[in-house]
Amino acid sequence: MLNSLHYYVYTTLNYVNFDKIPRAMRKKILIIEDDKTLSTVIQKNLSKMGYETYAAFDEEGGYNRSTQDKFALIICDIALPDKDKLNPKSGFKIVDKIREFDMEIPIIMITDKYNKR
Repeated sequence: MLNSLHYYVYTTLNYVNFDKIPRAMRKKILIIEDDKTLSTVIQKNLSKMGYETYAAFDEEGGYNRSTQDKFALIICDIALPDKDKLNPKSGFKIVDKIREFDMEIPIIMITDKYNKR
């Protein structure tokens, strides 16, 4: 998964119009992932690539963090639980909220859930 994520981060950031992002923000990535172990692994790997990483572990924290700062990229878990733990796919909900104030920030959706056949 991490090799694929590295590829998507690299590819996505190649298409970002950095003219609209202040130089200090160009290396900042927000990771919204409720699995703290997975979030830490992603953060460490992206840090090795030279990025500043910031983490949020739920819908509310992710939204708040995304509005407090400017990021070059957001990585968001699809299966993020909402604050009431009722909606296991609130990753889509948070993206809709983020898009209300920032239509241009690239967002990569990830999940560690899959169906085995």
